[in-house]
Amino acid sequence: MKEDSKMSTASSSTATVMDPESLEEKVHPEEVQPEELTLEQLEEVFDVLSEITDRISLMNSVYESNLDQAFEDLKQFSHTVRQWSADQIPQDIRRFYLSHLTFHREIIADIIAEARSLLMEERREYLKTLVRYHKDYCSWLDTMEKSLSRA
Repeated sequence: MKEDSKMSTASSSTATVMDPESLEEKVHPEEVQPEELTLEQLEEVFDVLSEITDRISLMNSVYESNLDQAFEDLKQFSHTVRQWSADQIPQDIRRFYLSHLTFHREIIADIIAEARSLLMEERREYLKTLVRYHKDYCSWLDTMEKSLSRA
């Protein structure tokens, strides 16, 4: 089932969930050299993350979704971005970069909180995967925040 937009229950808001093929049109982190990152590219890269996160939030809904692909996309995105060091990010966009990272942390926490009360039993493994991801992500983000504040 293909739909251009679906309702996400995360944070009690609506979210547009893009068809995974539309992600191919976006700027992905592996296409960007972190030291040459512009504010426009940063926004486009994090649009991709937002779309992935929207698809993951569907684990809290009755809508048909390909959660395996969404989690694989999140894993690939995160792997690439985590290879960037604080020193590689241009000074003038570090604050925006950190803002996007912390916003993602909070969105994932909201999805987890909602899933703990609403989750369908057959999607419990996805919740466990997301909790592990969030824990690991928060640890990495703490390190990145420290590095960015020193850089």
